[in-house]
Amino acid sequence: MHVVDDQAIDPTLHLTIHEIVAKQLWDDDPPEVWQTANRLLEAGYERHEILHMLGWAFATNVRAAFEENDPGDSGYVRALALLPTTWEQQHPSA
Repeated sequence: MHVVDDQAIDPTLHLTIHEIVAKQLWDDDPPEVWQTANRLLEAGYERHEILHMLGWAFATNVRAAFEENDPGDSGYVRALALLPTTWEQQHPSA
């Protein structure tokens, strides 16, 4: 385990989320991931931070899907639309 923003992060899970987001970008599925990445890049964010933002939105949606028993993508699309504001609220030192 390593620590990011005072939270323990499993390195395998961290890399897995990077891989999932990279595949979504490559496949353009859902297309909102690519659109969000471009929007964040144009806003001046670095690529690695963008991957973290996208991964955070993805992981947040997965957690909500389990808690609410709702596997739909609508929460993920909403989470992407709210970036970078929600990311910066949760990661003020980023």
